[in-house]
Amino acid sequence: MRMTRAELTAFYNKEVETIRYFSSHYPESYSDRLANARDWYNEQLALSEPDVPGKLGDKLKATIALMDELKIAESARDTAEKLAKEIARKNAIQAKLEEYKALIISNIESGLVFKKTEMPSSWTAYGNGVGGSYSISHAKHPDHSMWLEFCGWARSEGLSVSCDYQHDGFGVQSWYVLNVRPL
Repeated sequence: MRMTRAELTAFYNKEVETIRYFSSHYPESYSDRLANARDWYNEQLALSEPDVPGKLGDKLKATIALMDELKIAESARDTAEKLAKEIARKNAIQAKLEEYKALIISNIESGLVFKKTEMPSSWTAYGNGVGGSYSISHAKHPDHSMWLEFCGWARSEGLSVSCDYQHDGFGVQSWYVLNVRPL
C-alpha cells in the first residue's frame, strides 16, 4: 500500500524527530541515519502519486511547496534544538556561579580564606583575530551579563571577585581562576 504525500511527509517528520533525539545523545551513531532517512524520503516521494491532479506545472508547484514545507519544518527543529542547547548551557553557567557563591560563603563563614578556584574551560569564548580568547569577565563574552550579576552580589557582600589568567609557562595550556578578595 502506497502512502499519500501527506502521510509520507508526516511519517518522515516523525522519523527525523526520533533520529534527532537519539543523535543528540549518540551523535556518532545516528548521523548517517538522518542522511539515510532523507534519501529514503526522496525516493518514496519520487515514487508516490501526486496529491494534486492537473497539469504538470501544477504538480511541480505542489512538489516544490511540499519540499519547502519540509525545509521549514526541519529548520524549525534545528532552531529549537539550538535554543534548547543554549538554554542548557546558560543554566549550567548560572548553576556554577551559584555554586561559587555557596563555596565563598561557606569558606568565609568557616574562617577560611577562599582558595583560587579554576573556572570551567567552557567559559572561555574564542573571538576573531588577535587575542583569540577571553574569559566570562570580558565584555565581549556572550555570558558577561551573568558575570556582572555575580560581581554585583560580591560587591554587596564587601568582596571583590576577579577572573585571573593563568598559564603553564610553556605556551601549552592556559586557564582562568576565580579569585576573591575583600574590598
